[in-house]
Amino acid sequence: MLSLNALVTLQEATDYVLKTGLPSRTAEEIRLLTLLINGVSEAVENYLGYRFIIRNITVITQGARDKRDRLYLPPPITWVVSMVEDGVVLLPALYHTYDRYLLRNLGASWSVKPKSIRVEYEVGKHLTIANIPPDVKLGALIWMYDLWHSGPANFSNIITEGNVMIRPIAIPLQTKTFLNRYKLGMKCITL
Repeated sequence: MLSLNALVTLQEATDYVLKTGLPSRTAEEIRLLTLLINGVSEAVENYLGYRFIIRNITVITQGARDKRDRLYLPPPITWVVSMVEDGVVLLPALYHTYDRYLLRNLGASWSVKPKSIRVEYEVGKHLTIANIPPDVKLGALIWMYDLWHSGPANFSNIITEGNVMIRPIAIPLQTKTFLNRYKLGMKCITL
């Protein structure tokens, strides 16, 4: 099954990577391609530094050590569902939400106790796969194609017990070209 962060559909991947439609593929090919979609989608988000598909996530952490008024979270923070610090529910008036962090109001600091802060928040920029920018989809598809056709030895090294582990260090140059304009911190395009 495709993960919530899948950047392309199974049909798009089948057409691009395998160059044929879904009906002519075996169940094993579809399973492997699904794993590849999930793995590359996660690797692309890790490379870019943010999530595309909107979804709720929960983070249990402690406050920042250097700038104690800021709590950094995987971006982009769309809105906070709930915030609990040291067992106390914090009202939204006690912090401001930014793209990458939450800022405490009135000079207050976040707790530094281990696992003292629980934040459930919505993260992402697009509602569905259909809203993913075409360059991001194409970059992901090129990476999938490269991995699928790199040979069984290489492909089998990235598959582990129902998951695919793909490191952004192995990203193809052509994929980087499509993705870099969306990379967090680069000032080319605002999503």
